[in-house]
Amino acid sequence: MKKVDAQEVNRVARQRTVAQLVRRGFKKVMEARDLNRTVLKAETPSGRFATLIVKAKTSGSWQATIADGEVSKIRKDVTWIFVDLAGGPDYFVARDDWVRRDIDDAHQKYLRRHGGHRARNDASLHHAIHPVRVSEWKDRWDVIGG
Repeated sequence: MKKVDAQEVNRVARQRTVAQLVRRGFKKVMEARDLNRTVLKAETPSGRFATLIVKAKTSGSWQATIADGEVSKIRKDVTWIFVDLAGGPDYFVARDDWVRRDIDDAHQKYLRRHGGHRARNDASLHHAIHPVRVSEWKDRWDVIGG
């Protein structure tokens, strides 16, 4: 069986997210570059503009970096959409401030459990986001642009 690469998984997640947004009355949804990544830019039904960071997974956890947990970079116009392509797909739509604080909190707890260091490689920037951490944000499309 052919393995699908991460870029293709993310492309599919963005396409499905666009379809969900259009169904919900969002206007002018398009891909753009922001924060050194491909994001979606959308006009909400109320006329506000939002930047959407789409994270996709087909199993396990969503992949992020510890830089995604920098609370000094919180933006009111940014919303994260975690797409689980393994099933439905399922969508978990969370505010930028919540995601960044959650990543920072989880990373700090991880470091405390390991004596202030990464378990294997202190230079690693990887951060896994497990589904249980975002479960409260399932189908919270109302937070976009708010």
